[in-house]
Amino acid sequence: SPGQRIEIEAAKTKAAMNQALAAEKAAAAAEKKVQKIESDMDQLREFYRKTPEVTLMGQVAELKGQLADSERRIESLKAEKAEIHLAKEQFRSNVHRLARALRRERDKLASKKANNDCERQQLHLTYDPDDKSFVMGGNQDEIQRILTDLNRISQSQDGPSVACGRSIPSSIDFRRDNEGPNHNQ
Repeated sequence: SPGQRIEIEAAKTKAAMNQALAAEKAAAAAEKKVQKIESDMDQLREFYRKTPEVTLMGQVAELKGQLADSERRIESLKAEKAEIHLAKEQFRSNVHRLARALRRERDKLASKKANNDCERQQLHLTYDPDDKSFVMGGNQDEIQRILTDLNRISQSQDGPSVACGRSIPSSIDFRRDNEGPNHNQ
């Protein structure tokens, strides 16, 4: 019957409304619970942040960061020190190489000077065809000694003597070669 149907529909509507109302109340209660739980969580987080363990954990994290920075700086300084040491060793090696080269050059110069001095001191006799005379060069002391010996021999034998089948020339110019007329440098 239509009346029963209306009553059934009305009862269903009323039940649905009661259910909706109950659901709204439950949702409001749940919302309050969620807000209460979130508030409790915020308070708990805030409390947890203020605990000594969290403070210490923060300090430990900060110190670990500082330690990592310090280790990076130490590695950088070690690398820089190694580069400086390498440059110092290269510099030292170059200085030693230059010192050896300088020593060799000094020895060469000293040897050359000694050879030149020795050559200058060696006695030598050359004939100057323009002046028709002999030129003796070398150590002046040695030349003077030879002159003295020649004069003594000459005076003791009354005139030029014969040596190796030749007579001692009467005109010998006892000047250094570099003072002679044909000296070329």
